Amino acid sequence: MTTAAGFERNYYGVKQPQGFPGMPEGWFTEWETRVASDDATKLFALVHRKRDVAVKRVLVLVHGFGEHAGRYLHFPHYLDACGSGVDAVFAYDQRGHGRSEGLRGDVDRFDSLADDLEGMLRHVETKFPGAEIHLLGHSLGGHVALRFGFLHPGLPLKSFQVSAPYLALHKEPPLPLRGVAAVLSKTWKTLSLSTDVDASVLSRDDRVVENYSSDRLNHGRMTPRFYASMTAAQKDTLARREGFGYPGLAVHVPLADRLVNTPVTLAFFERLDLPGKRLFEYPDFRHEPMNEIGKEAFFENLSAVVSGAAPGGRS
Repeated sequence: MTTAAGFERNYYGVKQPQGFPGMPEGWFTEWETRVASDDATKLFALVHRKRDVAVKRVLVLVHGFGEHAGRYLHFPHYLDACGSGVDAVFAYDQRGHGRSEGLRGDVDRFDSLADDLEGMLRHVETKFPGAEIHLLGHSLGGHVALRFGFLHPGLPLKSFQVSAPYLALHKEPPLPLRGVAAVLSKTWKTLSLSTDVDASVLSRDDRVVENYSSDRLNHGRMTPRFYASMTAAQKDTLARREGFGYPGLAVHVPLADRLVNTPVTLAFFERLDLPGKRLFEYPDFRHEPMNEIGKEAFFENLSAVVSGAAPGGRS
């Protein structure tokens, strides 16, 4: 592990969009690498925490496809402002993303990502003994978190939230292209293909779009075997009605999302047989509610769930 002053600027190479707050006073950032749970892949992690304070409440973040943990540097500010009681934020780059090892946008088995998350949560449990652990997964990370919830029950999580989970695309690729991808997943599994995502689908805030487009750690690559494994996992997740291993799932849904299929997400939420589940809807938000104009509403709901306050939304 290494701790460095000016870390975000000098090592990680990340710039916050203009107008976004940096780390609150009294917080600092560490970085570390961990060996993935099922192989020797090294995963990079950022740990933002309050200085000289025993950590009692930690939020673990799982980012979306093509991005990295450095895009969540503003979380400590908003969590503090909303009275969440969070003392540390732990965010890691998924394999094939950011500064973690692995071919960009590639995984041999989608549920390896859920296994990685289990390993990271166990590490956080050891790193901050006795602390409450809260989980938030966004987009691809939201689906990874859901897979973890079905496949790895029993960890001592205090709350479980997902944002815009990637269960289906807003507009699926044409059938011939999907057919080609299926063939390539068996013949040229690791061919790196462009996903051609328009960054304007992320947020109405032009600063966010500009920053995403210029961020050298983001990528728009996906291999055929990643696509095939991901779509198979999506089909399996959407077929499940019960067996989720954690009560009180909270789902944040931006209703103007043009990247993931919102009706599919809402239908999944309605079908899921789970006590205490809660839905938060954001009518004008695009794909990233934490980076939207009016993002304060998202952070207020996130913090209310984390702190145990009675949140809004619907069951």
